[in-house]
Amino acid sequence: MARRANVGRTWFYAQAVLIICLAVAIRAYAIGQQPLWMDELFSRYYVDLFGLKFLWTTGFTRENSPPLYYMAIAGWMHLFGTGEAAMRSLSLAASVLAMPLIYLIGKELFDQRHGLIAALIFALSPMQVSFAQEARTYALLLIPLSMSLLAIAHFLRGDMRPRVLCLYGVGTIIALYCHATAAFFIAACNIAVFVAIATNRMIDWRAAMIRWIGTNVVVALLAIPELVAMLLQGRHGAGLEWIPRFRPVDVVRALSPVISGTTTPDRFPGAELSLLLVATIVGALIATNLPRRAGIVLVAIPALFVALIAGISLLQPIFLSRVFCWLGVPLALLLAHVIVIPSRLRPVVVVVAAVTCVTGLFYQFTVSQKEPWRDVFDQIGSQLAVADDVVLAPMTDPTAFAYYAPYLTRLQMWDAGPHDDVENDDMPRRLGVHFVSRTQLIDEIRSGANVWLVLRTPDISYVNALLDQVPRPRVQIERSCGAQLCIAALSWPRPAGNLDSK
Repeated sequence: MARRANVGRTWFYAQAVLIICLAVAIRAYAIGQQPLWMDELFSRYYVDLFGLKFLWTTGFTRENSPPLYYMAIAGWMHLFGTGEAAMRSLSLAASVLAMPLIYLIGKELFDQRHGLIAALIFALSPMQVSFAQEARTYALLLIPLSMSLLAIAHFLRGDMRPRVLCLYGVGTIIALYCHATAAFFIAACNIAVFVAIATNRMIDWRAAMIRWIGTNVVVALLAIPELVAMLLQGRHGAGLEWIPRFRPVDVVRALSPVISGTTTPDRFPGAELSLLLVATIVGALIATNLPRRAGIVLVAIPALFVALIAGISLLQPIFLSRVFCWLGVPLALLLAHVIVIPSRLRPVVVVVAAVTCVTGLFYQFTVSQKEPWRDVFDQIGSQLAVADDVVLAPMTDPTAFAYYAPYLTRLQMWDAGPHDDVENDDMPRRLGVHFVSRTQLIDEIRSGANVWLVLRTPDISYVNALLDQVPRPRVQIERSCGAQLCIAALSWPRPAGNLDSK
């Protein structure tokens, strides 16, 4: 028996190491190949330009992302540099470190086999690979949220020890200071746990309620700075005006990337594969009778989170696929369950899951959806260097120029009106960029100066209105992210007979 136990442990460790190595290899592949896009560039410069004091004071109300990730990436860059691969490797490490937590959740709710298979599924998830290769907070967010889910799984079993409550509290606080939408995760957890306590007479519900409420009071007190900032941003605007108004169809468009990957086309095959996989998982769960505790942690909390995000999006749209990145954790555990437990639908689930995974990874490594700033500057950087004016459209901040074209120092930014956000107001000023009005820009173009206007997708409406009042640009450079135009550069070269102008 001892020999058999030793063999079992050795086999377990071998499987775990293989899964970790697979996850690292997939996430490390071509991690620095694509250029940084605008949000990653913000991560690069935020702490450098503003400092920690600003992040924890004024930045709370002027920037919609809490400061914890920016502190982490600043320290990481100090150690490993500011290259594309170096910056993104923090997310790679965070994504891999989340896997032992996923295993522990699976072991707590089901058994060791469930945990290992869930970790393997997570390792191969196209969306998780995508966010592990991005210098943003979403991969890091997985760790504290998984800590909270693990603590809730223990708590619902009747384990109310201080270390369990501390695990939940620490996880939720870290998550909230990594991303504001963690507030809705906390709300979803509380709704689910209160209902579970009230309807479960197998545990001491009074003691459970008191300890749960006490823990969340401490969480609420520690969360006051971020909660106040969220209220102020909701009242005065949080720089989220570019997000389109929420529609019911957005549920499919935002949630299908969680399953099929962020670069897989929405309409086909992304949405179809995602819906098919969800349908087969639901059918298999019905046939296998998911345990109550697992249903609360893996179904009720995610469903409540989606409902809360949809509800707030009726007032301020935030229904974006990246907000639901953490749903890959319960998805991996549910998929592991229907693969482990025999049912008639199990072969179908395995086939559909494999096809979805292969398809998502194919698009992940063959289609780029990051803004190709490096290619743009390679093509027109020399022309921008000799231009009279290089003007950035209102929603195009200058961080891409600071990173990929630091030799372009005479930049101007089109001021489209009052704004009170860091990205398009404070950051350009601290990078030494001057603002020009729409009238000044029109006059400059009409004067015959050599003007370049650089824009991103959110600027299209501004630029279309401008083009009605100026001559047609003689040069137009366009770059796409997947199937969508994401960067354009318009040029009005100096007329041949106007060489002496400016």
